[in-house]
Amino acid sequence: MDNASNESFPSIIHGPAHFEKPEPDSPLSHYSVRVIHRTQDVEKDSVISAHPPPGRARLAFYGFWDKDPQSSKDRAIFFRIVPAGFLVIILFIIWCVLPIYWGASWETTTHFHDLNCWVVDQDGGEIGQMVTSHLLATNGPPTSMTWSVPLEAPLLTQSSEFENAVVQENAWVVVQIHANASSNLDQAIATANGSYNGTLAITVWVNEARNQNTYRIVSPLVTGLMDNITHVFAQQKATQLSPSVNATSLLLTAPQTVAMPIYYFLHNTRPFDVPVVSAVNFLGMIYLTIISFVAAMLHHSARTDATSLHLRLKFSHLMLLRFAVSFVGYFILSAFYVLLCLAFKTPLTRWYGGSGVVIFWMMAWVSMLALGMALDSMLTLLTTRFIAFFLCLWIMTNVSTSTNAIEILPGVFRYGYATPFYNFSKTVLTVCFNTRNDLGLNFGVQIAWVCVSMITMTAFEWYGRLRAKNAWKKEFAPEEVRYSMDLSEAVRVAGRAI
Repeated sequence: MDNASNESFPSIIHGPAHFEKPEPDSPLSHYSVRVIHRTQDVEKDSVISAHPPPGRARLAFYGFWDKDPQSSKDRAIFFRIVPAGFLVIILFIIWCVLPIYWGASWETTTHFHDLNCWVVDQDGGEIGQMVTSHLLATNGPPTSMTWSVPLEAPLLTQSSEFENAVVQENAWVVVQIHANASSNLDQAIATANGSYNGTLAITVWVNEARNQNTYRIVSPLVTGLMDNITHVFAQQKATQLSPSVNATSLLLTAPQTVAMPIYYFLHNTRPFDVPVVSAVNFLGMIYLTIISFVAAMLHHSARTDATSLHLRLKFSHLMLLRFAVSFVGYFILSAFYVLLCLAFKTPLTRWYGGSGVVIFWMMAWVSMLALGMALDSMLTLLTTRFIAFFLCLWIMTNVSTSTNAIEILPGVFRYGYATPFYNFSKTVLTVCFNTRNDLGLNFGVQIAWVCVSMITMTAFEWYGRLRAKNAWKKEFAPEEVRYSMDLSEAVRVAGRAI
């Protein structure tokens, strides 16, 4: 410690105050800073001492259970802080924050009745009536999807219109019973047509890329339901065969007309066929938050720890600095994030060409602003000691509404439509898989978050500045010499000399 105290200590000049280390032989040479403050023709000399209290004069010397007064005091403080911190982690993070995600993933199947599905009967015959009635009969239980005959059913005639219905998210599933399905089956039975294909009777339209996690749950339900319907129809049809029909001959020449008179073709309009998008769409959002948090901490440290800019700058200059660093810094970081995605063949140019890269870049930028500026804003209020708690809350509230479709989550999670994660995810899916285009809304939500963060950041910084000024006046107003805000540099330098 003696060697450390004798290290060179350069003079520092900030504004009207001059800070210098006393002479080596001076009684103030250890852990102190001499402050000379000049105002007009009067030179005022003062000393800010950083003498350590008794018991701290030597570093790396004491044992944890030593009985000296300072060790006992430090040990008591330690045993108050650590258990209290673990208690906060248990009560806040484990029992308040984590249950948000657990609640979003718990019993999602009990909300399947909120998934709207269509059945469109273009046949009008035996097949159409039977399939429609069976699907509508499944309505009611909360674990069953809700089926309906849409009002626009007569207008749906082309395959592109059925595809558009699921791509534009008008329905999660559309079951189309093709025209003349019943008459084609009857004719195949009558003529023992060996080329009859029962899968041409029904088409099931789905959209995996809308939400791949929900699709993994919905797809087995739909296929199971349709398999049951086709099996029941095959049994009924077999018992209804006309006595004039030679069943043995029919089984030999056209067995599919008896064994599988109808079946369905599952048409996945937007398959989630590029696995790397999962890294960008789900985990990538968490990574963006972490990157934004690290950038916010770096900027905060540069303002408050490495320098005294948070005290020295005018308020307007400080806020302009914070905004400029956020906008420019996240713009650069988002560009490298896009390059990372392109390096791993993320299909950003698949549907929109080169514009897809720009769209994704801009969304990554505004998303980092929305996520990072919220963290930076709360960092001003909570300080580095408690910002980690808000980070956990910020991630959980966003992730909870991005894993599964919001429609199958409890009603409280409807807030997810306004979260940065959800809107970033929707943009990624639009660019990579050409799902429903809500880019204007997605960008609007992110920009709204940026504006809110700019307002709260300004308010919290103003509050922090006001609190710092009041503390400064309370500390130094009674003294004989009243220093300007530049004296905070002396305090900081004295503390670093310890």
